[in-house]
Amino acid sequence: MTATDLDNFLSRHSRISRNTAQWRKGIELEITGYLCSEAPPADLVSSVRAIVFKEDRVLVMRNLDGIYILPGGRVEDGETHRETLQRELLEEAGAEIRAIVQFGLIHLKHTTPKPKGHPYPYPDFLWPVYLASFVKSRPEARVEDGYDISSEFMPLQDVRGLALDDHDRVFLEEAVRIAADMAC
Repeated sequence: MTATDLDNFLSRHSRISRNTAQWRKGIELEITGYLCSEAPPADLVSSVRAIVFKEDRVLVMRNLDGIYILPGGRVEDGETHRETLQRELLEEAGAEIRAIVQFGLIHLKHTTPKPKGHPYPYPDFLWPVYLASFVKSRPEARVEDGYDISSEFMPLQDVRGLALDDHDRVFLEEAVRIAADMAC
């Protein structure tokens, strides 16, 4: 996909945030969130994320870098986005989930040189964001990786009080809206 094709794709969706971040090993990124239900270009998707509900509670994860509400991870060869989410949530949180609908997208753009041996799309990559529901706990499926520390379902009001990124806050409220609409 060319940069023009990506720009055309992104221009069809509502931008909700834009900020910068510095990751480990000196990687700097521009991160833009979008409300988006259109499937993104597969060649640019490196990871899939989800807001996970268990009734009126939201899955909150803690890792070495802080607290977050968009668990998920890297797409493995041959996996669908839903399969990626199911595998990653089992590994990270011991949670069996059902991915319901894509409603968001995170566009990440490297602003620093390509890291040596970087196997993922560069300079642009995408993370589709899904609404998911908790099915059951499977703590035996959790994989200890030394990075993820804990996971818990917190009341929605408590999650709203956390220090979240701008796009996480908007994604949370959009997921609440969609879940409420689906319950009708």
